Amino acid sequence: MDIGSLCEKKVLEDLRNRDCEILAHRLRTFYAEIDILMRSPRGQIILLEVKSLSNFDWIDRRLSEKQLQRLKRAAQFLSSQYDESIQLCIAFVFQNKVIYRNLDC
Repeated sequence: MDIGSLCEKKVLEDLRNRDCEILAHRLRTFYAEIDILMRSPRGQIILLEVKSLSNFDWIDRRLSEKQLQRLKRAAQFLSSQYDESIQLCIAFVFQNKVIYRNLDC
């Protein structure tokens, strides 16, 4: 299993422990492949991009502007499919821990 798959598995496990509903995993859209699409316990749909992190010095460089734009377009597309807003977040896996960061700023 590659590092990306291991990180996704760790995030999925963490989300289930937080009582989140997994709507899709590795969902392919015309705009981007979505690592995880989930619904929070409060009902918010969240698009999660999963990244491994070996050093916090690189945290702001783990997602390129081009990747971010593709994910935003995918979120807009999915928003029209679900008829509600979709929050865009990134999940970093660092030393076997999951760190979430909102990208909708």
